[in-house]
Amino acid sequence: GGAANAAVNLAALGARVTLVAAMGDDAWGGRLAAVLAGAGVTTELIAVTGRPTTRKVRVRVDDGHLNPPRIAFRYDVESNSPITPDLVTAAIERARANADAILVSDSGLGVVTDPVILFLNAQAKAGFPVVVDSRHQSLRFSGVTALTPSDEEVAGVLGRPLETDPDAMSALADLVAATRVDTALITRGARGVAVWSDGAPVLLPAVARESAVDTTGAGDSAAAAFAAALVAGASPLDAARLAN
Repeated sequence: GGAANAAVNLAALGARVTLVAAMGDDAWGGRLAAVLAGAGVTTELIAVTGRPTTRKVRVRVDDGHLNPPRIAFRYDVESNSPITPDLVTAAIERARANADAILVSDSGLGVVTDPVILFLNAQAKAGFPVVVDSRHQSLRFSGVTALTPSDEEVAGVLGRPLETDPDAMSALADLVAATRVDTALITRGARGVAVWSDGAPVLLPAVARESAVDTTGAGDSAAAAFAAALVAGASPLDAARLAN
């Protein structure tokens, strides 16, 4: 789950990926490292004593008939205790030496703290591409290449609902103005995505939404595809089409 999902998605798209993340000093941390290695992801994992390795568990129900499996309930094992910022920024520096861009997957679990955000903003200001998918802190980023929040996350940071297409377009314009980003993508579930392209919001309808069963991890996949396409030279609109 979380950043690991985005990293595996990037690797599946053909990118060379190094994941910077925290893990616990438990058996799950070793398992995480092994799974990532098997997916072709290089790691800069920061082991933290007393911290559990993040695990996101989804329990599916399959009635054995024609109905598709569905998520019955979920539970997560996680900690939001802050990680020492110097450890995180040093790991990012090492990973950045062989990278073309940084994708930030921030679920609010103590890795992306204020000093780390300032560090990432400085990287963007210096011209290094930084794409951010943040659950709660989108407005803390300034001048990065792109933001990729969900409509629910944007509603939370702007303090207003995004229930209609005009709501999404207005929120996208306000998000871009507040953060001074080059572009932004709002994922909208069954309603598709909204992307900032050539100074204006563009709505793209969902693709094959009638076949969607469960959207778990969809935001991670969209952020990975959007970031990879931008770094490869695609326009924001074409990158949004791929992410969608």
